[in-house]
Amino acid sequence: MKNKISLLALLACALSSCKIYVPPKKSVAPARVFEPFGSMTAKQVESLCNSYAETDSDIPCGDYVYLVKELGVFGDGNIYVDTLKLDLSKLGFAVCCVCVDVVLYGTYILTLPDPSYSVNVYVDGVGSYSLKNAYDRGIITDDDVKEIARWNTFDTPLEDFSFSLKWGCGPEHSYDSKTEVLVKDRFPVSDGLTAEDYTTTYHYPDLEGLYENIKTMNIYSFPINFDPYEGSNLMTDPSCSYILHVGQKTICADRCPLVSGYPDGLMPQGKKFLMLVFDIIDTIQNSDEWKSLPDQKPRYE
Repeated sequence: MKNKISLLALLACALSSCKIYVPPKKSVAPARVFEPFGSMTAKQVESLCNSYAETDSDIPCGDYVYLVKELGVFGDGNIYVDTLKLDLSKLGFAVCCVCVDVVLYGTYILTLPDPSYSVNVYVDGVGSYSLKNAYDRGIITDDDVKEIARWNTFDTPLEDFSFSLKWGCGPEHSYDSKTEVLVKDRFPVSDGLTAEDYTTTYHYPDLEGLYENIKTMNIYSFPINFDPYEGSNLMTDPSCSYILHVGQKTICADRCPLVSGYPDGLMPQGKKFLMLVFDIIDTIQNSDEWKSLPDQKPRYE
């Protein structure tokens, strides 16, 4: 009996000296609180984000999806077209800084800042679709597409209007109406050539007329990388490049002819673009300011 009491006392002493390990509680990120956006309630936004996540197995849940812009509400008020952004940083992915044109069967819709953005069609109570899938299924109509594209029509006030243009077949000329800086014959620093620019100040004489032309042609209907021959193998010799900036819109066109004419094979939109560019270049190159600048000759090091 004495030995049994001693054993119990020893066990109690041992237990009292032991420290029991309790694992720390894992920190749990607070659940995202969805808020109303545009014409949608908070519940609809949550449903939209979750349904969009379900279309891509790489997206864990709708907490990573955010609405950016409402492009239209259609059907009986139950079809929502929005621009979405996927927060790739939370998923451990980097974002490529490359703009993405959204074009539906030849109709330009809008330009997205980078591939983390997309256009989503959400049918309330049903789910999410890509723009093309929704159109092919008849969820959105041709009239709906026109209405969506209307959001990106040119509506810059004349007092805020400016443009810049770069053109050339090797040497690069440029003009910016905002700074009124005109550059003639810019050579790249390569192959033993030293860069040398001839610059002057030039006030574009008919900015209002140009503004009206740009409004008429709907500059936002052109993609960023524009092919005036629409994918054919046509090319002029020499082949020139034109880069036009108007507001937030940029159009880059390669394989283009000189100002001398319009070759066969141009798509109608291609001719509209070249007519605009040629009009700008003709106006500049017929000015006294341009003629006062010397013709540049390569200067070797």
